[in-house]
Amino acid sequence: MTFKEITGAIESSLSLGSFFVKRAYTLRVVNRPHQRIFWEVFQGHLLDERQTRNALSFSAWDLYLDQVPGQATAPLISVKLALDDNQIYVTRNILMHVWEPYESQPNVIESRSTTRWCPELVATVSLTKSTTRQQLSYQLSRGIMSAVIGTSRLPITSLDSPLPDFTLGNFAYFPKEAAATCAGPVRDPEQLIRECLRSSSDIRSCAILLETILRTAAPDQVDCLADAFFRRWCNESFSVKTLPLVVKEMFSHLSLSPYTPFANNWVRLLTCWSSSKRLGSEAVVDLISYILRHIVRHLTAYDLERFHNLGANYPDALLLDEMLKAYLILIEQHASLFTGQRSGGLRRRALRQALMLRCQYEGHRVPDRPTSPGENQRILSPYYDPVPEEQLVDPTARGKRLFDKDPVGKMVTTQVEYVLEQSLLELNHDAELLELGMAVFLDRPLGTCKQPGDIDRTVLLSYEAFSRQVAHQRLKQIWRWRQGTSAPELKTLQSRLDGLLVAGFPVAHLGSAGRPGVVALEDAGATASDFLFLRTTRSSLGTLLRQYGFTLLESNWPQLLDWFTQSRDVLLVRTTGPAIHDGQLNLKAFDANGRIRLVITATASSSYSEVCGEEYLIGLQLTPQLCDNDGSSSAADVFELRPVI
Repeated sequence: MTFKEITGAIESSLSLGSFFVKRAYTLRVVNRPHQRIFWEVFQGHLLDERQTRNALSFSAWDLYLDQVPGQATAPLISVKLALDDNQIYVTRNILMHVWEPYESQPNVIESRSTTRWCPELVATVSLTKSTTRQQLSYQLSRGIMSAVIGTSRLPITSLDSPLPDFTLGNFAYFPKEAAATCAGPVRDPEQLIRECLRSSSDIRSCAILLETILRTAAPDQVDCLADAFFRRWCNESFSVKTLPLVVKEMFSHLSLSPYTPFANNWVRLLTCWSSSKRLGSEAVVDLISYILRHIVRHLTAYDLERFHNLGANYPDALLLDEMLKAYLILIEQHASLFTGQRSGGLRRRALRQALMLRCQYEGHRVPDRPTSPGENQRILSPYYDPVPEEQLVDPTARGKRLFDKDPVGKMVTTQVEYVLEQSLLELNHDAELLELGMAVFLDRPLGTCKQPGDIDRTVLLSYEAFSRQVAHQRLKQIWRWRQGTSAPELKTLQSRLDGLLVAGFPVAHLGSAGRPGVVALEDAGATASDFLFLRTTRSSLGTLLRQYGFTLLESNWPQLLDWFTQSRDVLLVRTTGPAIHDGQLNLKAFDANGRIRLVITATASSSYSEVCGEEYLIGLQLTPQLCDNDGSSSAADVFELRPVI
């Protein structure tokens, strides 16, 4: 590619028509053809200019978001073309409260609080002789999108999290969709729907659009925007039946912190769509049921006592409360949807699980607003003052209690009571007993060769897990809550629970404490020592399959490929803890019978390659396992498992 083609692709990716900006803000792009700045990357982190003496020359395109024209002192997002090493870097800046050293008097160094724009390296694009204009445009768009919405669906680090201006509904990015027809940024949410919701849009793009609409809308706009989104969806020939997939996709990538009116807007949108002229009540009931069940599983894995900064960050509990209250109204209005044997089971399960967790956290001590130490340092807006530090680290210093003066008992009407009693009777079924101890944990298995402190952008896998200890605790909790139930019934259920046969990979077999600062399967041991990992979720396996070339199995082992790409009962799990010292990785894929079907390994010679914010482990080896009738298995040929970049 020529220099002109490269700069043209950069300028196109930053076209103002690709952005949504609230009317109170202005957007500008400033090109600096010759910029020399201090620059050093350490373990994936872009160091502050005060921490390095290294300098590089760039041609930079800086995007500024101003509330007053020319006010912003640092670019929100920057695309930097390194003039010496054929690399393009996508960076962003976060305005933070920080501590800085200063000389209060000769030879006396003290520290003081100040505010500073802190840089973050989001993505790197390598330019090669084979890079095309189309490939470059795609990678740049992905990098800028990651800078706006965050790099991970589970925000653990600052880089994983969205820009504050995206979370607060001030700013969003929609490459290509709007740029062709808009000379400047889109200002109006309805215009955004018209410009960006098209028949060519994929589910992920539609989910980001829906999230943006809900973040930017005032409460009195939601009904109108919900109607406009639905009408546009139908006019673009999308099937109404696929619209719930957009909501689920949005939910699976959602960052709720800082907690804004977004959740309330979301509930209002679903209420609007419950009309018979829209999605209908049954589809909305199933959507909220899905959301409630998954929030409960998440909070079972990562509770508000040991995780979420000792419960300092509790937006999941607030969302549970908002969705549960909407669900109870739907039960009152459409009771018949919850009483059928065929279709009502999961809906009743959602009610029981949500009420159980809502009751568990009633009166739980929390800070004045949900936040984390990292987010508390971010400067968000005048409406989000920092929470006192002691509330984050010491639960006893917290004066607020969750759901204070809003007990579960007031929510349970006669109709809700009837549905709840049915769900409690269903605890006689093994599947419902099992659900009491179900949780979803997360892991980045391909990042286990990294050193502590390294940024990890490898694929994030999610796992369904079961703990008998947790299920027993939940049974006792339910019976304390439902005091009218007799003790013999509880003993009967406890006995049934003890007799449940559940096969899985024990967390105790990992034998490691996990890597600091990274989600890992070892987290399950902090919740309960008996967790068993049952399966890897199909959605996360789909991401792995997109990144690596498993189709090499097709010629010799087509049935094995079908199982790995389609079966619900695939457990792809690390069979050892993070091998920080020897750099080894051992992943095994188990089937429902506990047989090993695939083995994926890496050695110390393996290395990581980043492509636009995603990391790939180069040098993986794939070994199919041939299963005999007696249940034993033996290794077949070894293949190189190559990334699909």
